[in-house]
Amino acid sequence: MVTSLRPKAGPTHDYRFPQFRDEVLPNGIRLITAPVAKLPLVTVSVLIDAGSTNDPMGKEGTAALTAAGMLEGTSDYDGAKLAEEFEQLGTSFETGADWDSTYLKITVLSSRLREAAKLLGDAISQPVFPEREIERLKAERLAEILQLETEPRGLADEKFSEFLYADNSRYSKPDEGNAESVGSLTRADVEEFYRSNYKSKATTVIVAGDISSDDARAVITDAFRAWPSGAAREQRLVAAARTDTKRVHIVNKPDAPQSELRVGHVGLPRRH
Repeated sequence: MVTSLRPKAGPTHDYRFPQFRDEVLPNGIRLITAPVAKLPLVTVSVLIDAGSTNDPMGKEGTAALTAAGMLEGTSDYDGAKLAEEFEQLGTSFETGADWDSTYLKITVLSSRLREAAKLLGDAISQPVFPEREIERLKAERLAEILQLETEPRGLADEKFSEFLYADNSRYSKPDEGNAESVGSLTRADVEEFYRSNYKSKATTVIVAGDISSDDARAVITDAFRAWPSGAAREQRLVAAARTDTKRVHIVNKPDAPQSELRVGHVGLPRRH
């Protein structure tokens, strides 16, 4: 028998959000803790105000390359050994960069948190950015750019930003850089970006999971003892439109199997 009656909703359940603690450690790091004891796991996310908008003019892609380079070894471990050390603790070390920030993250059993956090702190306080690995990461990004240029959707996204924003706006360039800018990057550029932007007052650490706020404070304070102090280099962010009139741009790609359409305009300015 077929019925069209809608099933009744079950009883509601109360939910209590964790009691967040938001504080600033003595070295300037902002620490946000959210104790959730449902599972014996803890996630540590590190956010640094060092995103693509911090890229120097003509060096677009530096933030992304620096974030990727964090996985390639420290003064104590090369990249393979560093990954192995995290695996021995039952976790992996993830990094990346978006427009506004660089992120680094681990998720680990609460019983292994102190060891994993110490390794995380060492990894992001003592990166060595090996020349060979930086060149490999550059080559991978250049290959991605070549592939992107054959894919209408990604090409439309990047061209839309280019046509929308003023030429001197960072937003007019791809967040991970274009072939010209990425090809020009060097290990020295990566090191300079790291030294200028990876600072304690530009860092927020979020700890969520099976741990108390007091224990999280003790673990992070110990793990990040070597984190460079101070504030990041301030950037003048330009988000002006390329034009104040309506425009239609056509990217002619005869071999494309489909067409993509983008419509939009620059929105309200952001406030920090």
